[in-house]
Amino acid sequence: MTRRGALSELLEHQRRYHAEYRGGLSNHLAMALVALARMGAPDERLRCYARLYERRLEPAPDPGKVLAEWPGYLGRRARYADFLATFRHAVAEDGWEPTLRGALPALMPGCGAAAFHPLIRLAFAIEAREPQEMAIALSYWAARFLPLGGAPSEQQEPLSPDPEALLARLCDEPAFAHRPDEDALIDAEMKRAAAPREFAPVIGWLEIRPDTPRRLARAALRIYAATGDFTALHMVTAMQAARAVLPYCADRDAALRWTWQALAAAYLSMGRPPIPERPPLEAVDAPGWPTILERAAGAADEHVIKIVYSCWAEDQAYGDPLYRAVADSVVRSQMSEVR
Repeated sequence: MTRRGALSELLEHQRRYHAEYRGGLSNHLAMALVALARMGAPDERLRCYARLYERRLEPAPDPGKVLAEWPGYLGRRARYADFLATFRHAVAEDGWEPTLRGALPALMPGCGAAAFHPLIRLAFAIEAREPQEMAIALSYWAARFLPLGGAPSEQQEPLSPDPEALLARLCDEPAFAHRPDEDALIDAEMKRAAAPREFAPVIGWLEIRPDTPRRLARAALRIYAATGDFTALHMVTAMQAARAVLPYCADRDAALRWTWQALAAAYLSMGRPPIPERPPLEAVDAPGWPTILERAAGAADEHVIKIVYSCWAEDQAYGDPLYRAVADSVVRSQMSEVR
């Protein structure tokens, strides 16, 4: 069986499971399988990983009814089965590209849903060109839609094109003080951190330019390099996912503003850690990508697999050696934990 066939077989098999388990934890299996395949893991490694991972998962619901006006139900987790029927029908009738282009304007305002996992899962589905995976990701996103308040306004004058400068401003203003709850899920903390009324205008602070995706990705990467924080890890993978999804967004500027808003909320939810002027990691002593990818492909932790993949993809796009330094650090950490 070919690599493409093995991956497709496993992706089809795992669709019998729910997008979440244990009351809100994200099912990473499809995402990890695509990442492993792209990083060069052999077919048997993919099969072994799937067998072990699926032990924790819960059955998917039977598809519900197709919703004629599905945006009216955004954020209703109990409607997941109906969203699943709706987007599977749309993909089958219209094709995956028109379905994405039609759905994303309504979904991007809640792109931080479930700690960015639906956005990330959609990006992996696009990477694998798997329409049924796209339908699941869109359904998951719609069910867990996360509005954070505020909306883009043409009347609001942006403050800066630099997300890091704007995050520093958030860090300095008392209104955005937030004490993280270590036991809460990431999206719940994002919602709570964005609750102050002063947060509403933040979406308009960022000046959108052609290099905005790179700037957002760099800000997320520098935060993770400085903190190693679990939320920051999701910020890195989310910015890579946003870059993959952006070509299917009719209004690029609006999509980037919603992405910035979610990134800002995630940063606040961490407790506003300072971003050092000089990254604490350098790629001088890091091995090349083939070695890093081989080591990551043997990892048991889905988050190690995903962030190394994202760092590799972003380095290919932007040529920033900090991605390789971060990926090497992550792999070394997980290797030391195994020992």
